Amino acid sequence: IKSQQPLQRDEIPPLFLADAKNFLWKIHAQKIRLFSSKGEIIYSSDPGEIGQINNLPYLQKLMAEGKPHSTLIENERLSAEGIKTTLDMVEAYLPLNNGNERLGIIEVYNDVSIPKNKLRKLITLSSRVVNVATLILLLSFVMFFLRDRRNRAVRKQTEQALLQAESERKYRDLFENAMDSLFILDDQFRYIDANPMATEVFGYSHAEFLQMSVFDVIPVD
Repeated sequence: IKSQQPLQRDEIPPLFLADAKNFLWKIHAQKIRLFSSKGEIIYSSDPGEIGQINNLPYLQKLMAEGKPHSTLIENERLSAEGIKTTLDMVEAYLPLNNGNERLGIIEVYNDVSIPKNKLRKLITLSSRVVNVATLILLLSFVMFFLRDRRNRAVRKQTEQALLQAESERKYRDLFENAMDSLFILDDQFRYIDANPMATEVFGYSHAEFLQMSVFDVIPVD
C-alpha cells in the first residue's frame, strides 16, 4: 500500500457493509465497530455511534501494539470500554496495519452465552475456538480494506500516467506543427531539440542542430 492517509468513512467498501451483517449473524456477535487511527468510529453496527471518538487508553494501547487481542468477559463484568455486560462475551480486536503505520482497528463483541450451560463446561476450549474463528473472519475484512486501498492507489497512478501522456502528446503536436521556428536549449545555449519549421528555415537537419549551439547559427556581427 502506498497511500499514507488514515482510514476515512468513504473508504469502506460496499461489500464490507453486507458482509458485516452476515458476520454478526454467523457468530452471534452483539456489535462490530471500525475505528480510525484517531479513535473515530467510522463504521458501527449501531449507526448512532458513527462519528463518536474513543480516546480511552486501552484502545490506543491496542492500536500501538498492532497485534490481535481477545478477552473473555463473563456476565456482569466490565468490558475494556468500561461497560457492564449482560452476557458472556468475547471482546476481540484486530488492528489494521500498513507496515509500522496504524490505519485503524476493528472491534467485535461476540455473544458466547448460547447455549449457556454447555458453554460454561467447555468455556476454555470454546472461547479459544470462537477467538480463532473471530480473528479469521476479521482477517477477511482486513483483506477487503488493503485490497481496496491498493486498487485506489493503482487507479490514481494510472490516471496520472494517462494525463502525463496526453500532455506530452499535445506538447509534441504543437511543437512539431508550429509555423514558427522553435528550439529547446540547455544552459550552455546548445540545441537539444528543434522543430521541422526550424530545419526548413535555417537549412540544418535535426541531427545537425543537436551538434550545434546558438552561436553557430547567429552571425557574429
